[in-house]
Amino acid sequence: VPDRPGAAFHCDLLTWLDGRVLRPTRGLGTLGVHLLGEALARIHAVAEQVERSEELQLPRWDADGLFTEASPFRPGSLEDVFSPDDARLFQVVEERTRAIFASLDREDDTFGVINSDFILVNCHFVRRARGWKLGVLDFDDLGWGYFLYDLCPLLGNLAEFPRYPAMRRAFLAGFRSVRQMNRVMLDTFR
Repeated sequence: VPDRPGAAFHCDLLTWLDGRVLRPTRGLGTLGVHLLGEALARIHAVAEQVERSEELQLPRWDADGLFTEASPFRPGSLEDVFSPDDARLFQVVEERTRAIFASLDREDDTFGVINSDFILVNCHFVRRARGWKLGVLDFDDLGWGYFLYDLCPLLGNLAEFPRYPAMRRAFLAGFRSVRQMNRVMLDTFR
């Protein structure tokens, strides 16, 4: 928010969000996961309208933002964190991610403002007369990144549950009911 010419201050807008967090062991089924996919796709559709500009300074969740000291999390030297075996595995993950991101760079509509923290605890469900209503909170990790990346945190939340394959299909179907997924995105989730 501009304060005076050449200066600005940051603020948060807070409101109460009804609902509760559902989990696969506490009320979250494939219908709810489908709604989560739809919600994220709608967030991306709105985010696509945001144009890059020098005034909008957001963190970058690209490969450098995820794997180097350029990360908004400022992790420090990664060699100090990992054992040699873990460092080799992390290197493989980084190489694969960079290759996927390079493929996405050759596609249209793959990069924009993302939530980067779309996880179960930030999604609140409330039952209404006409069905479930979903509210999403916690946009403080909002930044520039690949839309594909934004799908992964929630899928990571679901991965530990026995019905993960069905939940993953429902989440991706919900997403695709609002937005198309390009070839690279589809190949990544096969």
